[in-house]
Amino acid sequence: MKTLEVLYAMIRNLQNSGIPIEGTTRKKLEEIEEEIIQKEVFPLLSEAILPLLKEVQRDLVLVVEYQPDMDVPVNIKLSRKVNKNEVMNANASPQSIKINTPLPQIEESKPKRHVENKTKGISVTFPDGTIISCSTSIQTFVYTLEKIGFERVNQLYITYAGYNIVSREKRLTENKRWQYPYKDWYIYSNMSNTEKRRLLEEISNKLKLHLRIEIND
Repeated sequence: MKTLEVLYAMIRNLQNSGIPIEGTTRKKLEEIEEEIIQKEVFPLLSEAILPLLKEVQRDLVLVVEYQPDMDVPVNIKLSRKVNKNEVMNANASPQSIKINTPLPQIEESKPKRHVENKTKGISVTFPDGTIISCSTSIQTFVYTLEKIGFERVNQLYITYAGYNIVSREKRLTENKRWQYPYKDWYIYSNMSNTEKRRLLEEISNKLKLHLRIEIND
């Protein structure tokens, strides 16, 4: 565990020195972190869990969620539907989330002049190997926020254009649609992909999620 402490101390020193951690540097640090966790933390977890499971006489797939900032940081669930091999190989070969139900369509405001601009998507990688990369950037944005937890993001009160990016309230201004309605929430959507990435990075930093957010060409 000392190696992990050294890594986090180095990251804090960089942050305290005002040195930005982004791009290739952020990606490399995340890869090093994941490698250390797999090599140093996982074996200790196995040793601790094994005695507790010796009475169990069937195969199990346990999903462990660790969120250090929560009141109950560890949440363990029993999965009956997940393929065991897919879970074990998640870091070696992560799979993109498949969207079965499309998000509700939303009318976009018409530009005052025609602009040729090929839309670029974004992709988000979680430390557990989950990759969210949908056909549109707003879908990726919304499903990422859903995985993080709409309530958690709402409580951070991160704003864009003066409005909480995840809210129960709808913005009613002119005829333009500003938000995506989804599962009793309104997700602020009228922004560029660069802004979506910036906001996701802010959420990731505040909740210590260690997300990797990329804009696809």
